Amino acid sequence: MIILETNSRTGASVWDSLLFSYTTKVVLLGSTVESLDIGDLPIVPGSMRATSLFRSMRSALSTIRLKRLIFWDIRPGSGWELAYRLAYVNRAGYVAQMALASVGAVLYYAPPFFLQKLVKYLETDPERHDRSWGWFYSFGMFATTASLHLSETYTPFFSVSWV
Repeated sequence: MIILETNSRTGASVWDSLLFSYTTKVVLLGSTVESLDIGDLPIVPGSMRATSLFRSMRSALSTIRLKRLIFWDIRPGSGWELAYRLAYVNRAGYVAQMALASVGAVLYYAPPFFLQKLVKYLETDPERHDRSWGWFYSFGMFATTASLHLSETYTPFFSVSWV
């Protein structure tokens, strides 16, 4: 289950997590003081810690095998097998990213589609006998444009946490 929330534990948004901007405070602190204490470091969630990531990759390396790729035999220890293992371990993130990209593409191309349908309606029904299609296309343009702008505006303020 994916929950979009502000990541208060690291104080980082999606962009800050991707660009490691939340580590800037630690780097600047490390260049000005003699020594760092544990209390100076940011608290990161358990899923971002090295021990859990190391454990998941170690178990993936020992359990996940790629025998063959269609008609091509894969040698053990090859780069193709490692790429398959990495893709398998990160499959939930890939699926979420593809789903969000698909929704974004639909939201991006829906307003021009509704505009095209509205113009066609206006050309084919000049006396406006049935106005329901005009209202439907207008509402579709408004709803998809509003959804697109809201998703673009609030995306950097949220991060993805896996539950």
